Amino acid sequence: MRIDGKLIAQKILENLKRTVAQSSLSPTLFVILVGESPASISYIKQKEKASKLIGARIIVKKMAKSAKLAKLAQLVQEANKNSKTHGIIVQLPLPEHLNPNEILPYITLDKDVDGFTPNSPFTPPVAMAIIKILEEVKHLGRWQAERSEAMTPPRWTELKFLVIGRGLTAGKPIAKTLRKLGYQVTIAHSQTKLAQLAKLVKYADVIVSCVGKPDIVKAEDLKPGAIVIGVGIHRELTHLRGEKSGESRTGVPATGGGDTSEVNVLKWKLVGDFDEEEISKVASFYTPTPGGIGPINVACLMENLVKAALNQTQTSP
Repeated sequence: MRIDGKLIAQKILENLKRTVAQSSLSPTLFVILVGESPASISYIKQKEKASKLIGARIIVKKMAKSAKLAKLAQLVQEANKNSKTHGIIVQLPLPEHLNPNEILPYITLDKDVDGFTPNSPFTPPVAMAIIKILEEVKHLGRWQAERSEAMTPPRWTELKFLVIGRGLTAGKPIAKTLRKLGYQVTIAHSQTKLAQLAKLVKYADVIVSCVGKPDIVKAEDLKPGAIVIGVGIHRELTHLRGEKSGESRTGVPATGGGDTSEVNVLKWKLVGDFDEEEISKVASFYTPTPGGIGPINVACLMENLVKAALNQTQTSP
């Protein structure tokens, strides 16, 4: 069954909107963007859209790709002192000359809404999103079991997780959070041999893939009924056939001959770490790309921001 991440995110954001309205707060997120990565700009736009929906604010400080660590640290420290700023994030990834581990610790713990520093009181939104998905699967699993004697909800405490990838922004915080919750977690990474990865996939009840490359998880390797969550994304050029040349904005005519000729249109498409059509034949639940974990991740960031604003308001003199 396909998990609708947009629907889960919508529920979270609607609850946050009510909380913000009742509190008369204006939660404010300060975002530092270094460079002009299209992916980072896209992520920030998603955050801006979600913040507007719940009644929060986002202030984006754009820095040149060549920005120095000292300047970033200065910006963070200024935002730390600003009582009207409740959350601070440095949009990752950073250019190669900047080490996230050198800049993120400058963020005070009460404003570290991305949860990337070791002692942060906030769970990283991407890890929160995994938990939200599992909660949805529990609900849907119970719903299915009530209608079929042949189906039995899984014993959640006994689930075996495989997290593929150990990056700072996804694999590492997800694995850490799941282990804190008491789950058995195995991590695969770039040094894991393909044959070993296939064995790990076969053994796992829940696979969380955070790679950003095609066909990392193959349907043929899955345990029947496994849960597959895709975090990694990448862009692929796809060919759209059959459009008329007069209707196409981009494309090269497949045949000559005026406005009625068919064209091959090249279009960028976001795809995940697995073939959804094939995975759906084996997995009990899976997330699509796009529309899976992405919207939930953003909604969970907003949840952390609102918590931060409430906490800071309650503790301020």
